Amino acid sequence: MKKLVLVLLALLLVTGGAFAQSDIGLKGAGLRLGLVDPDGIDSTIGFEGFADLGSFNKIALEASVLYWSKSVSVVSLRDLAIGATGRYFFDMADSPVKPFASAGLALHMMKSQVDYDFGFLGSGSESVTSTEFGIKIGGGANYELNEKMTLTGEVSYHLGDAEQFNILGGVSYKLGQ
Repeated sequence: MKKLVLVLLALLLVTGGAFAQSDIGLKGAGLRLGLVDPDGIDSTIGFEGFADLGSFNKIALEASVLYWSKSVSVVSLRDLAIGATGRYFFDMADSPVKPFASAGLALHMMKSQVDYDFGFLGSGSESVTSTEFGIKIGGGANYELNEKMTLTGEVSYHLGDAEQFNILGGVSYKLGQ
């Protein structure tokens, strides 16, 4: 028991400096638009809203909601992914371009629907929903337009049952000072 208490105290002392280097809170928000290429179907357009949640120990935190849908003939598919991403920005001195590597987790709420019409036999639709866990890895860059506006672009791959390749670009707006 004493060893456990000592280990916990040591962890608190070590991570105490990390908490001192954190700046967590809503720092900005933005929108991205781009190409989503889900595994097994053709590419489609995706929309993503995101919130800049500040940084913790040189890792920028972001929460996001990504939506895409695709219809092919009588089949339609959609994905609403709620995610959290950490970004490590590479030091580029005084450059307005800030490249980053990213990794995160997402919860994909997927729905597929088939509409059918058999003439006099009847018509209707059947749908299946599922919730899938995914891991996101990627990279990109931000370009600061001014003190409040930043252009952002990212290439990412979602691993798991909801595999997809994304190329998204957009703009973010810094809140506060």
